[in-house]
Amino acid sequence: MVAISTTLVSGLSLLEMSRSVSDPGNALSFLQSDVFSASSKRIHDALIGTFAGSAGLKETYAATFEATFDRLSKYVTLLAGPEQANSEEQRITTLRNAAHNALVDTIMTNRGSFPPEGFTIRTEYPGGAWGTTEIPPGRTTPPGWRTTVESLDAAIAERSPAGRTPNPAVSVGTAGWRAAQALAGAAALGTDSAAVKVLEAMLEANQTARERTEALYHTT
Repeated sequence: MVAISTTLVSGLSLLEMSRSVSDPGNALSFLQSDVFSASSKRIHDALIGTFAGSAGLKETYAATFEATFDRLSKYVTLLAGPEQANSEEQRITTLRNAAHNALVDTIMTNRGSFPPEGFTIRTEYPGGAWGTTEIPPGRTTPPGWRTTVESLDAAIAERSPAGRTPNPAVSVGTAGWRAAQALAGAAALGTDSAAVKVLEAMLEANQTARERTEALYHTT
């Protein structure tokens, strides 16, 4: 389950939340950043140890992050337009949202490699928002699990004329990704309610699918 808090925070707290992840496309960088936390230190350490010991999982996360960031960039542009999509706060939000969902999907599609008990992961976003995902207990991927990329592909198709995927105004190639990464290093000193609303809409796009598969997971 995904949860969002939109509580406003002071400028100082917002500055702390806006510190960059050095490389959100790197699982260890994201896990060791100050914007990520888990439901316990033991779980947090286990996640770091699992990725540190597996080149395959690190590669899976990196590829999943790139694909997720690509779809999120397109979807933000569809929802809010290119000006909002390119705002500093929104680009940081999109990067962190991509990292969060890439981690969830890597865990869920490789469930046997991670702690078998249920646990929660949390990511801090600019503007005082935060997102959490509950990882259900288990050792296998539940039937019908739908990744963020699959969910967003469906959402983009629904919003595009005749079901076509749009040509986004936001660049999602290497140069665009590097520019977004650089923007993530700057502090956002003011809250932007539009960015929070776009984040909520993006997460709602796949929340129903996640809840459905989590229900299946708990019954297996």
